[in-house]
Amino acid sequence: MNPQQSATLNELLKLNIGSDDDALTFSARLSRENGWSEQYAGRCIFEYKRFLFLSTLSSEAITPSDSIDQVWHLHLSYTRSYWLDLCENILAAPLHHEPTQGGRSESIKFRVQYEATLNQYLVAFGESPPADIWPGTEERFKHAGTFIRLNKAKHWVIRKPPELLLPLIAIPLVLVACSDAESVDLWFYVKAGVAAYAVYLVIRWLDGRGGGRGNGGGGGCSTSCGSCGGD
Repeated sequence: MNPQQSATLNELLKLNIGSDDDALTFSARLSRENGWSEQYAGRCIFEYKRFLFLSTLSSEAITPSDSIDQVWHLHLSYTRSYWLDLCENILAAPLHHEPTQGGRSESIKFRVQYEATLNQYLVAFGESPPADIWPGTEERFKHAGTFIRLNKAKHWVIRKPPELLLPLIAIPLVLVACSDAESVDLWFYVKAGVAAYAVYLVIRWLDGRGGGRGNGGGGGCSTSCGSCGGD
């Protein structure tokens, strides 16, 4: 990293989006809108600034993780900060957000770009990106197209149980339904239900070990997004 690049990275890390005096700061808004812990939101903002730095290293398009993309989306709504403080004063070039146009070729393109971005991160910073913010390529695009904007005042949001839990719950119920009512050992089925729930809790714990995400982890948009590195 040459002196000019180091200076650019330093300016990006010092960039303050919005004002700390706001009743709802940028970080707090990001946390609220995505169901993240404040700690995770802060880490995502730091990684977003690193992503911005990667965009300055090459004219090739790069693609963020879903969590980084959520920071980018929100920053774009702070138009003065984005277009003046960031693009004009630090990058000295526009940085456009380019969503997918749809189709198989676009899907392949963004997967390739994302993989290249992960490799570029390793080269630029001398370390692998944190996996809970920058997941692998398959995990990054596994749920593309499934996210929606939801009003929690009108809807209940319940985490979908792991697929493995469904047969563990269904099997005891089927056995009860197929058994002779006089020979049903209810205590056995109570124990089976408790055991199934214990397995579910273990799976939930293993699923959350990547952690720091508070309520839910990375929210996302329905499209993959890329950037033109300073066109």
